[in-house]
Amino acid sequence: MLFPRLIHSIPLAALAALLVFTGFRLASPKEFAKVMGLGKEQLFMFVVTIIGVIATDLLIGVAIGILTKFTIHLIRGVKPSNLFKMEFQVSSRDNTIWIDISGAAIFSNLLSLKTVLKTIEPGKSLIFQLNDAFLLDHTVMEYLHEFQHDYQDHGGTCQFIGLEYHQAYANHPLAARRIKQDLV
Repeated sequence: MLFPRLIHSIPLAALAALLVFTGFRLASPKEFAKVMGLGKEQLFMFVVTIIGVIATDLLIGVAIGILTKFTIHLIRGVKPSNLFKMEFQVSSRDNTIWIDISGAAIFSNLLSLKTVLKTIEPGKSLIFQLNDAFLLDHTVMEYLHEFQHDYQDHGGTCQFIGLEYHQAYANHPLAARRIKQDLV
């Protein structure tokens, strides 16, 4: 938008070569194996997104991938009201901050939790209570893992209670997980 003449002066062949190179790296066999390690549903969404991008264009293909992920979450029992709003409570007990997550914690409702976690000062003791979370998707698992390491690097402690009550959809430690059926 700011430099249309500059963009038009770039040869289309150079832009095409850049896109082909980037696409090749994203769709390499290593990426397929990496995504498969996260679970079959992740591979399915990856393939659907790639096909959508190839069949239409980048934005529509990504939108198709996002809609596919929403559909998978709805099939797994996420309530439509929980698609964009995570249910969690933050409380302080005995010099410890407790974050109780319930319902579904998925990619599309993670922003509110991220916002609250940014306000917690470093050096505290945090406990994430996950007993009432029936679904934790890969994006949330990855974020919580990174948050834990970053928070501990800044002098705090961070632990998770209730992950043992969840069953992962794949062998990867950050794979999506659902509460075990015998606990529902």
